[in-house]
Amino acid sequence: MTVRNVKKQLLGMQDILQGVGITSQDRNNQAYPIARVDIPYAVNSEAEMIALDTAAYTRARVYTTTTLFKDYIFDSTAVSGVASDTGTVEGVGHWVTTVSAQSSQSALCFNSLADAQIGLLPSGDTVTLAIGNLITLKERTAGNQGGATWLAIAIADATVNGTDVIGVTTTFSLQLVLEDAMNTKQFGATHDGLVNDSDFLERAKASAQANKFILYMSTGFAMIDDSYTFEISGNLHIIFLAGSSIRMIDNAVSVYRMVNITGSNNIVENLSLIGDKVGHSGAASDTCEGLRISGSCILINPDVTSCWGDNVVIPYAGEVKISNLKSYFCGGDALVVQDVEDVLSLSGTTYLELSDKHGLSIEPRNNIEGLNNLAIESLVTKDCGESGVRLDFSAWQGAGSSYTTAIYIGQHKDYGSKTSFNVAPLLLSATENMLGTVYVGSAVYEQSGYQGLYIDNYSAVNSPEIHFGSLNIINANRLDSTNELEQTAIGMNCSVLSTAVGNLRVDHLRVVDNRGTQRCRTVLYADDVTFPNVGFKQVDITLDYFSLTDTLPVEIDSNVEGITIRDPYKLLDGSGFANLFSGESIVSFVSSGASALAISTSGANHFNGNLDVEFTVDDAAGSIRITPGVAETLLPLSTVAGKYIESTVEGSYLKLRRLNATALYVVAQIGTWTVEP
Repeated sequence: MTVRNVKKQLLGMQDILQGVGITSQDRNNQAYPIARVDIPYAVNSEAEMIALDTAAYTRARVYTTTTLFKDYIFDSTAVSGVASDTGTVEGVGHWVTTVSAQSSQSALCFNSLADAQIGLLPSGDTVTLAIGNLITLKERTAGNQGGATWLAIAIADATVNGTDVIGVTTTFSLQLVLEDAMNTKQFGATHDGLVNDSDFLERAKASAQANKFILYMSTGFAMIDDSYTFEISGNLHIIFLAGSSIRMIDNAVSVYRMVNITGSNNIVENLSLIGDKVGHSGAASDTCEGLRISGSCILINPDVTSCWGDNVVIPYAGEVKISNLKSYFCGGDALVVQDVEDVLSLSGTTYLELSDKHGLSIEPRNNIEGLNNLAIESLVTKDCGESGVRLDFSAWQGAGSSYTTAIYIGQHKDYGSKTSFNVAPLLLSATENMLGTVYVGSAVYEQSGYQGLYIDNYSAVNSPEIHFGSLNIINANRLDSTNELEQTAIGMNCSVLSTAVGNLRVDHLRVVDNRGTQRCRTVLYADDVTFPNVGFKQVDITLDYFSLTDTLPVEIDSNVEGITIRDPYKLLDGSGFANLFSGESIVSFVSSGASALAISTSGANHFNGNLDVEFTVDDAAGSIRITPGVAETLLPLSTVAGKYIESTVEGSYLKLRRLNATALYVVAQIGTWTVEP
């Protein structure tokens, strides 16, 4: 910026005083201290500069044409230079030039490097560049891309390499004036979404890495082909500007990788990658990745989409910190985690959506990889073709050694995935010991295609515990499967495992199906197996229809506490249960609205030990019927075996406790209960 003395607006330069330090100004007969403005004062000739009062002006810009100038500073100690009419005393004090024959940054600010090479100004005028000219590019001016500066130098002064030095004529070149940042357009990238920018991105990255400067990814789509991988191999800081993306050119290859991060000390901000899922013409099994991380890095707001294979793969995490990851619409998994040695932290909210397979797949590749210190603050998965989250520890089978797993997910919300949380088979021998916990603090699974939670042949002993602090499953079995293992909120399969399946702990379980047509037909379905390492506490169930049938032998062994079951049409039916409700807490059944609650305890010891079981008719439309086994009695209401007790009166309350092998004892009774027949 320069200042000219506009006499029509100003009485004099007392309103804009140039130089350094503090001066004073009289306003309304009062002196005000004002700071001098240390900017050049623009003049049209050296004669004008010589006449300037050096007490007021300490810097000057002398224009030789409308576009070229020289900058001077008045040095009161200089014995050479341009003498001043007012400041030179006995040969001491001169105007000294600071930049020789440089171009005006305001007048010679070009739209692009290509325009600068031919001297084409934004106005359409042209200027002839000369050695010593200093130019800036509009694409990096403040607020856009950082203000890159180039200096016209003699061709003999440098080697023209197409990166930091670009040839213009046979007599001079443009040399990048290294600052603390550079951008990809400086190196020839077009970002027009049409031209292959692979080579230019490589040049820009190499220069930034060599000079230890920030690399700005310019606005627009930088196209790359399937033969190129943007390697971030250590000590790089890259910032994607708003509207900037690296995009894969449509292809038919079986393998590509868009960006690969290795080494350490890498920072990437606002990474944006777009694959070729829409235009890819290869096979469905092709391994085509967006981002691979095999080192240490910090990623801030990365956005990866549309890869033919997996969007993001982490085969090895040294120290990886990712905030606000968005990964969606891909042919494989949105995020794959295979090995965490130091720490993998995903802070903020991680969005994994619209993947053909899994949202998050945690899957060690072999028996030497571990999963320590994986922490996800908040996870959202949506409409994933297979599962929102998949745990697959099967590679650890047969390892003959111990692993300690520490996986933490603070919150997990899934909507519409085929299965919200899927635990893959883990078949362990008695000598294999896999320690640790997979902990989900709070989970809400809504409109799952089939189960909200599915545990498939997962060993109940010597395996990492699957622990949910709070698990809410709402309107599961969206696809209305008639398969018993798929029409349940929680499914457990033991078709292969020869030992007990499970190692599941749920502190607070809530299951709701409030659709007009019931599709979630059971809260828990297990396929012909006992699972002693499964515990539920504070269970709240709201279903139009809930049944546990003879095909479901269940043994939970004192691990169910504080159950509240609301408004099921039918709750328990059959004789295949032992110790279904046991322990020291209370199980409450509440009937309200138009639905009836019928309890059949024909199996032995449904209500065991000191467990209190409560039944409440919540409003006038509710009803409850309790039917003991054929040899059981309801004391003291009836000493005759086989009689049932029921109530249809609002406010009726009954609490039962197992008295002995053949009797249920009524601990408390309110309202009207009749014994039939």
